[in-house]
Amino acid sequence: MAAIERLAPTSLAEEWDNVGLLVGRGGQPVTGVLVALDLRDGVLDEARAEGCNVVLTHHPVVFP
Repeated sequence: MAAIERLAPTSLAEEWDNVGLLVGRGGQPVTGVLVALDLRDGVLDEARAEGCNVVLTHHPVVFP
């Protein structure tokens, strides 16, 4: 989370933006990161297959 905060500070987010850790627990060891535009079933499948336990998306999970 600290690395993401350095690249994209939450202080720059709009008031209505849904930023930060939305699902899961912070402080866990990171085994891999998958970056995607939206969180879809296929993205989760790919993350599992690649051993990634972090999925970083542009759109929050509440968007269809």
